[in-house]
Amino acid sequence: MRLFKKCCFCCQLETGAYTIGISGLVGCAINIALTIFFLAYHTKNHPESTSAVIIQVGFAVVGAFCFTSLIVGTKKRNRWLLLPYIILSIIGLIANTVLVIRILASASDYKFQLVFGISYMLGFCLAVYIILCMISLFLKIKHEQIEDKANTFYKLEENRHI
Repeated sequence: MRLFKKCCFCCQLETGAYTIGISGLVGCAINIALTIFFLAYHTKNHPESTSAVIIQVGFAVVGAFCFTSLIVGTKKRNRWLLLPYIILSIIGLIANTVLVIRILASASDYKFQLVFGISYMLGFCLAVYIILCMISLFLKIKHEQIEDKANTFYKLEENRHI
């Protein structure tokens, strides 16, 4: 059973997947370009930051793979290609939550904690909603594939008896 039938309460799940995939790819491309620019100019004076920059590019490449997989999986109706995005999003959500808890625990300014905490909770809710939409798309494609197999089976049975 699907959790949601629409993405953002107004468009098809597929449209939401394309929007997330394309905007994610654009974000990854910008991230890679800025990181390479940073690598070229900043690491001349600070060679110790080179490994961090390379790790950042690696994460951006993995993200680009997951967003591409989301787009292709939606287009080709292959639910398994949606999983890299779903899994990476869940891992990212958990990692960000741990990071935010550490930041909030070490902050001494209560106003900062309040504003940062509320901002993070809004982003957290949005991220959970998007993940649930993509899981709904995964289940929708699964249901379509089961129906197609059932319809094909009944058509074969009908043709055998004629």
